[in-house]
Amino acid sequence: MSAKYLKKRDRLINQSKFSLLTLWPNADSALRITGKSSSEANSLDLNGFSVVEFLSYGSFKGLLTGDAGVIVEDKIAKKAGKIGVLRVFYHGSKTGMSDFFLKEISPSLAIISVGIKNLYGHPVKKH
Repeated sequence: MSAKYLKKRDRLINQSKFSLLTLWPNADSALRITGKSSSEANSLDLNGFSVVEFLSYGSFKGLLTGDAGVIVEDKIAKKAGKIGVLRVFYHGSKTGMSDFFLKEISPSLAIISVGIKNLYGHPVKKH
């Protein structure tokens, strides 16, 4: 059985107007596994390949993120556009989101997934 990897533009749609669109990783980044990717993809750490999904249901828009960093955020910001809910990148770490990204998507609500008393001190207060 061959594996299926999610990549940019993969989409799951059902008849109730629910859609889940993969914004990241792009095809070039996915090719890193085979050693055929660009130098940019090769510069990403493992977190840089976290899947980022754009969720829509009627007029609701949300962004479901993994732990991809600023390089990825800035690439998907304009594609995502203004959203209602953001699952915050990288558990609310200090380096988890750029000001550019937040300005572009302008979420109404942000959700942070983090464990109590985690070793990294997440979430951090924005400076």
